[in-house]
Amino acid sequence: MKRAMQGFSLIELMVTLALMAFLLFLGAPLTSAWNDGAQQQTAASLLREGIGRAKAQALRNPGGVVNAEEPAAALCQIDQTLSLHRINKPNSGTASVDCSSSATVIWTAQLPSKATIKLSDDSNFTCSAFNNRGLPITTGGTCSIMDINVTVTTQDAINVPLI
Repeated sequence: MKRAMQGFSLIELMVTLALMAFLLFLGAPLTSAWNDGAQQQTAASLLREGIGRAKAQALRNPGGVVNAEEPAAALCQIDQTLSLHRINKPNSGTASVDCSSSATVIWTAQLPSKATIKLSDDSNFTCSAFNNRGLPITTGGTCSIMDINVTVTTQDAINVPLI
């Protein structure tokens, strides 16, 4: 009597491993693109949240800025950190944006490491200021009123409008 063979042959195991390696090789770029897209959506969402918070802060105007030509709140980016700054009415002179001051920070968010935020003219985004009516204004050339584009590696840019 012959005894029945049990288990898998070496050839069957090698073919199975080769197919699994091939599928993994094909799936890796798709996973990378999916991850980049998720990071880009996260960065765009954080930027939208920051803009919304900046407008709300400017409308509340706790700093008492009365001139509509002066900023009441500002959204700044330093490295991969977004920060919302409250602007206080100065005793003399005009209100200004100081993104380096930590005393006026009321909200921060960390952007994904691969995210790049640029203005619609392809220059770097540093800040956007909002007056006491919640509208974007320019402040001595430092803060921009242009729409913002968020990119991650080779993904198409996501446009985030200020208004």
